[in-house]
Amino acid sequence: AYVRVQATNCYNTGNITAVNTASKTVACGGISSLLMRTSTYRNCWNTGKVTAATSSNVGGVFGNYSHSGSESKKTYIIGCYNTGEVSAPVSQYVGGVLGHYNTYTYIDSCYNTGNVTGGYCVGGIVGQIGNSTTTIDNCWNAGEITGASSTVGGLIGYCAFQMAVTNCFNVGNVTSTSQIRGSTTGVDGYAVGGIAGHGGIMLSNAFNTGDIVGQTGVGGLIGTPYKSRTTITNCYSSGTVIAPSDTIGNILGTGTLNESFWTSSNSMSGTYYLKANGVTDEDEISKGLTYAELATLSIGDGWTAGDDYTYPIPAVFSDNDYAKAYTAAVVPADGDSYTSITQGFHVGAPDGVTWSASPAVVEVNGNTAAFTEAYTGTLTMTATCGDAVATTELTCAVTTVGISNILGDNPATVVSEKFYSVGGAQVAEPADGQRAVYIVVRTYCDGTTETVKEVR
Repeated sequence: AYVRVQATNCYNTGNITAVNTASKTVACGGISSLLMRTSTYRNCWNTGKVTAATSSNVGGVFGNYSHSGSESKKTYIIGCYNTGEVSAPVSQYVGGVLGHYNTYTYIDSCYNTGNVTGGYCVGGIVGQIGNSTTTIDNCWNAGEITGASSTVGGLIGYCAFQMAVTNCFNVGNVTSTSQIRGSTTGVDGYAVGGIAGHGGIMLSNAFNTGDIVGQTGVGGLIGTPYKSRTTITNCYSSGTVIAPSDTIGNILGTGTLNESFWTSSNSMSGTYYLKANGVTDEDEISKGLTYAELATLSIGDGWTAGDDYTYPIPAVFSDNDYAKAYTAAVVPADGDSYTSITQGFHVGAPDGVTWSASPAVVEVNGNTAAFTEAYTGTLTMTATCGDAVATTELTCAVTTVGISNILGDNPATVVSEKFYSVGGAQVAEPADGQRAVYIVVRTYCDGTTETVKEVR
């Protein structure tokens, strides 16, 4: 028997703790420990801390499923989110929103910003998905995701089934704390990814900016793919991947030449990563880009391009504060890198993003970041948009400042112009051959401006 539930705008702000009093473990969730098939949970949220000492199936909002569903008995989880900490350090199937689900589930527009700690199968949205009939759309994670063992992902810990994951992103760091070097049998430190730890998924229109740390099968998007099931379309990762050199990949922790994980039945297209991350992997399909190239990349339909210094964002997240803060890039001048800044640089400036520098040796004007004094040491640039805060650390050795030092450009370089009629109304930039009198407000790369009257 089962109960059909229609839950809307339910919430919890208190702390939830599961304590087992018998050998049998129980599920635990901020709103509900069990989900019922043929039910809809809409706009339900949790801000309390969810703690489980030994329980499995632990989620910030929901724990586990009660009964397997069917095509006519789907479960819908829509607009649900968690901001509280989820702490189940020795448990399996631990997620920011949902611990574990099996069949016929639609998860849409859900997110997690709380830190999630688990043992095995740990994800920012869901710890484990057990069937191809589940879909995840328009979901994201900004919490720190940590697993003591294996299969740890920014959105999904484990899924071996060909389910669809579309329009999603992760900006949280993803870590397996195990110091044991894993193997293809799924032992500790194995399968850690920016979107999915073990991902037999059809992934499209997704990105990762979080750093990914593990031992074996550690990838920017997917730690270990599934032979003949995993596909990746129009995605990128800009996060740093940290693992032993032969067990790591910018996109896949296994590369695409390992036939145990990747065959001609798998596919990857329109997939990119940052060359500056320094990983050389066995992947002949994805493409490495510079900071500037990724910021000006046009991926395809369903994406919004930012300014020339902001990474692409799926269109459904064009107004998302976390997406904007974490894709607003720091783009070094030619010849510089994050570990060697010798002059001014550019920054992304999506609507609503503000920048600050610590120490305060840099002034930001639009997309231009200029040093106000000579500086040697670590510089932290912080992009803030609403509640979202993204930091980038730079190692600087700036010995001279001034107009000639800014971005290495000619100080007379114009970075923007705004046009006004003689009556004071702002107008579009005049087309070639369209002659009239305009008031032009011109901004130069050193941050200075001038106003002139011109005939164009």
